[in-house]
Amino acid sequence: MTDLNKGDQVSSRGSLGGLFGDAVPSGTAGEIVDTRHGLFDEFTTVKFENGRTEEVRVQDLKRETGWF
Repeated sequence: MTDLNKGDQVSSRGSLGGLFGDAVPSGTAGEIVDTRHGLFDEFTTVKFENGRTEEVRVQDLKRETGWF
């Protein structure tokens, strides 16, 4: 179980989304807008700063800390 919650600031650990995983480049910042638990994985819906909103596995994200 993860400690990521709605409103947390995150960034992508690698390229995400799209047909070839290139809709969200690696390191793109975003904000979690929803979370859900699957059978084997946990997922978050993230609104990224490039305008894309994607549902991704929590292990594909890095929590951002500091001043926002």
